[in-house]
Formats: sequence, C-alpha cells, structure tokens
Amino acid sequence: MKQYLSALLYIICSVALLLHTGSAVQRERYQNPEREGIEILSGAADELRDDPAAYATGETRETGTVAPSVTPGQKTPSARITGTDAESQTPDESEIPENIRLIAHRGYTISAPENTLPAFEAAARAGYDCIETDVRFTSDGTAVLLHRPVVDDTSNGTGEIADMTLIQARCLDFGARRGEEYAGTRIPTLEEGLAFCRGLGLDVYLELKVPEMTPEQYQIVDHIVKDCGMRDHVTFISFYLACLEGMAARDTGYHFRFLTSSRDIETRHESNDVSVKTAMEYFWSIQETAGSVGISWNYTRLTPELAEEIKTAGLVLEAWTVDDIKALQAIPASCAAVTTNMITNS
Repeated sequence: MKQYLSALLYIICSVALLLHTGSAVQRERYQNPEREGIEILSGAADELRDDPAAYATGETRETGTVAPSVTPGQKTPSARITGTDAESQTPDESEIPENIRLIAHRGYTISAPENTLPAFEAAARAGYDCIETDVRFTSDGTAVLLHRPVVDDTSNGTGEIADMTLIQARCLDFGARRGEEYAGTRIPTLEEGLAFCRGLGLDVYLELKVPEMTPEQYQIVDHIVKDCGMRDHVTFISFYLACLEGMAARDTGYHFRFLTSSRDIETRHESNDVSVKTAMEYFWSIQETAGSVGISWNYTRLTPELAEEIKTAGLVLEAWTVDDIKALQAIPASCAAVTTNMITNS
C-alpha cells in the first residue's frame, strides 16, 4: 500500500511541477517574444495551431483541450438558428435578416458549458462562424477564458480566478454541471481557446473583463493572439475604453468594439468608464489604421436614432444579447452583427 501511495504522490507532484513550469514559460515567452526555442504552455494548443487535422482524435484533459470533431470550415445549412436540442423553438432561417451576423455568446451554451472548448465546437457544429468569449488572469499571470470574476457559477469550486494559480484552476471541473458527457472539462487558457477556434475556422470576439489591465497583461494577450495566427480574426470588445486603448497601444490594426447600455451617446453608463461619445472620438483617431471600430449596444436600449448617429459617425454598429426572433427583426438595418445564445420564437 505504501508503494502505491508513494507512486501516486510522485505522479501528482510531477504533474503539478509540469503545470507550474508551463505557466512560468508562458509568461516568459510572451513577455520576451524575441527569445526563440521557448515551448508554448500547451503542446496541444501548439498542435492545434500548426495542424488542426493532426488533432482530430483523442483528447488532452490535462490541458483542457478537447479534440475538435468538426472539420474546419464545416457548417450545417441553417444552423445559425437551429440546434438538435431546440429545433421546435427556433424560427425558420428565412426569418433571420441576411445582413446580420450572429455571434455565439460564450460559445453555443445551449448544449455545452460556457467558455469551454466543447462550447466552441458546438458553435461550429451549429453553423456559427464566430464566437464571443471572455479573458481574465490567474494569480500567476496566465490568461484564461472565464466570464465572471469567480468560478462559483461554472465549476465545482469557489473563489476568484485572480486568487488562483493555473494549477488550482485546472483542478476544477467546468463541465460536470452540464451533464456527465462534459465531466472533467477544464478551464481553457486563451492560447488553447484561440488555437482551437482557428482549427474550427471561427472568428473570436474577445471581451477584456479586467478594468485595469497591466502592461504585462496587454503584452501577453497581444502575443498570444498573434502567435495563434488570429490577429485578423479577433475583435476586442470591452465596457472599458481604457482596455481597448491598451490593446491599440500594442497594435492599432486590431478590430475594436465598445460595449454599452447607455441611453444616449453623451451620458456615461454606470457599466462604462467613459461615455459613448468619448469612445467615438477615440475611435475616430485610430480609424485609419484599425481593422474596424464600432459600438456594440445593449439591444434593449438601441433606438433608430442612436443607430443613425453611429452610422453617420462612420462606425460599425452591433448589438447584444439578442435571443428572440421578433427582437432581432426589430434591430435597425444598419446593425452588422448581434451576439446571441440562440435565436428562438419565444
């Protein structure tokens, strides 16, 4: 018995050391991108980035990476609105305005745990070509995908992700609440998520959730995005203009969206650090070099008058989070995209 316990302890310590070393390597790699020969934290993410097809079978639970079973670029005909688990609730494809792009909110969460690789794969299966996800940081500086500051709502653990090391976060189960088939799903790092989405042919709307990111964190995110070959396929979104300015300071060529629930462009909403007008003025200053810039509005506050103001200003207009077909059809025609969990008739 002692021999078995000793062997088990050795394995646990070895895995812990490997994960700890990986976290430090990721920080060093992205803080010092000029250094060559430093391995990426997740070998699985590296394989996905370089050769998605080579990762078509098997899974790597240790890194939270689940192999995609969808051929990159594969879409189902009318999957922007349908899902096998909710077909009776969904409207006909012809009812969806053709000019509006649908973005899967935190992945396809109707059938898979939010902000996980299975949710991103489910979105690709459902025919989406773009997902939205959120980035936060562990206490040891690793960028991970998580919506709220705490893990309580989506895992079997408690506490703030900012107080956890990557090892501690990896010990939590982010899938069991959604069913046995997802048991053991781990929180993905930003690198794993982007590499996985690239393999599936998905664009990514990446929400910067931390109000006061550090220069080091901006640098880490910037280099991960570029290392995964996703520079032109990531749109940075945030309620905080300061976060978008921080990423633009790294590279103004990115796509940017300012999120808001404001009732007008002049008044600063409590969820924002500045007014929409201030964000618009900043976007005008980088418009010539940015991939694209725009405002993403809470659809319940988006009026035709506001839509016209954004259009006149020469900015992209988008909306969040629209799940009802009637609400979608009422969206101003100048709206280019909406974030959705799933469009239904309810």
